Amino acid sequence: MLARTIPYGRWTTYGTLASAIPGSTGRAVANALKALPFDWHRLRNANGAVVVGDHQEADAAEVADAALRAEGVEVVDGRADLGAYWVPPGGTPQTLRPRG
Repeated sequence: MLARTIPYGRWTTYGTLASAIPGSTGRAVANALKALPFDWHRLRNANGAVVVGDHQEADAAEVADAALRAEGVEVVDGRADLGAYWVPPGGTPQTLRPRG
């Protein structure tokens, strides 16, 4: 599973991960991963923020941010540092929205 290959201390977006899977979309990737175990704190939206689903606990975003910080990634106001952004082999970088 491609989501399990996101390196420690790095993160990527659902759309970027989808770009490495022919015919896929970011939404399809997110839906497919809902029930699977992986380091989900490393998958974020184009803003670098965690997308919290209805199936997750209320503090899921804070837990994910803390997990990414523990890996050395700066997270400010719920948004991960763009310098730690990762593109999978065969993927296309997504246009990220910098803080500001």
